[in-house]
Amino acid sequence: MLFISPAFSRFQKNSVNFKDIPFELWEIRRFAGGIISIDQVQASSKESIDQIITTQDSSVINQVSSEIRVYHEEDHVSKLSPAMCEVWNDLRTNLEDRPDSSFYTRQAYIGFKRGNKTACFIHFGKNVLRITIARGERTEDGERASNFFDLDDYKKLAVEKDWTYKNGRTGHNYAITLKRAEDIAYVLQLIEQKYKSI
Repeated sequence: MLFISPAFSRFQKNSVNFKDIPFELWEIRRFAGGIISIDQVQASSKESIDQIITTQDSSVINQVSSEIRVYHEEDHVSKLSPAMCEVWNDLRTNLEDRPDSSFYTRQAYIGFKRGNKTACFIHFGKNVLRITIARGERTEDGERASNFFDLDDYKKLAVEKDWTYKNGRTGHNYAITLKRAEDIAYVLQLIEQKYKSI
């Protein structure tokens, strides 16, 4: 669940100060010239919400926790073979060194972002990591959006994918398959291109 507001009280900000809370707070601001900024209120604690859940059935926290599942990195990593687990750990260690970067976990993937914008989505299979990098959209006339992204991929490791929305615009991604430790350095170069473009 996402809550978006121009401002949150200190009490509201403290409510997300757990690593596995099932909602996010986002502050939105509007500036002159039509510029809008959206910033997520980040948790500063690594504590789990489970520590304050009571055994009472009527507890609001119990009700929310039972209805909304919070996904963790371990949910995805547990699918990997031991060799791919090493590949993931190496990839993750190299990515997390970048300034203003972070990871977030969803049901189907782990996202890697710079600030508020996602650089790539990482999907986990037993013997593979499938990495998706968003390129952007095109209009019905084929015109590219202003932030359309092109990857410099001399090894041709990334496969271009596209789909059409109901409004006629098309979305475009790069799909990268990572199966071997030997390819980590090159895949990091590809992700770095997107990261720097944000």
